[in-house]
Amino acid sequence: MPKLAQHTNSLWMKFVGTEEFRKRISAVPTQGILRIQRIQEMNDTQNRSYHPPMKNRIELIREHWAMIPAYRPDAAKERRINEEFRQLEQRSQKILLNDLRDAS
Repeated sequence: MPKLAQHTNSLWMKFVGTEEFRKRISAVPTQGILRIQRIQEMNDTQNRSYHPPMKNRIELIREHWAMIPAYRPDAAKERRINEEFRQLEQRSQKILLNDLRDAS
């Protein structure tokens, strides 16, 4: 770690540990802290749009990527796929329930 970073880090740790810091933070209104958090989230989202906070991901995907799939199966094939998933779901639920019962 560079000397300047070490010095800054040590100063920060001294400041964080002081009673003065605690007093200043406790004096900030809750609305002010929430506002700062929202601003920080907004900046983080803008700076790192490739990995935004969870609550913004779906909206970001809708804005930036096409939501229309490249392949769409015909109705009969889609029914067969859905039926296969339903059967798989039932089998996996039975396996999980049996494992839970055996673990008890």
